[in-house]
Amino acid sequence: MEEMQKDQASEPRQVDLSPRSATYFKLAVPKLVLAEILGKPHDVEDARHMLRILQNRWHQVLTGIAIVNSNSFSVVAHEITDVKFAPMTEDEINWYVITSEPMDKAGAYAIQGLGARFIEGIRGDYLNVVGLPLRLLYKLAILMPRE
Repeated sequence: MEEMQKDQASEPRQVDLSPRSATYFKLAVPKLVLAEILGKPHDVEDARHMLRILQNRWHQVLTGIAIVNSNSFSVVAHEITDVKFAPMTEDEINWYVITSEPMDKAGAYAIQGLGARFIEGIRGDYLNVVGLPLRLLYKLAILMPRE
């Protein structure tokens, strides 16, 4: 994790600078949890494996945002948030996985749900960890041309 970029948010990057009006927008927001690269678990054992990796250490949550309008004008940026997991026993890991909460979450946890009890610290945007860094989304949206 030390070798990774430490900026909390990338500066928005405009891909096409021509001022055009927008009739619609497309938004893409992929999310990764970085200790290893962890997406959503494939099954219960994968969720347990992810939680064993994350427990008792810091990791990074990375969310990329790209907005593209009907004229192919786009802005792209990402947010990075550091999260510290508490130590977890095997019983705690098994209990949490049995709740099924981890099964559709990147990194196999929900900071806004039952998983919150295992979080010792956070540096950066909480909403990034929840799923959508709204401040960054707003920052990018205001860069989009108006009709």
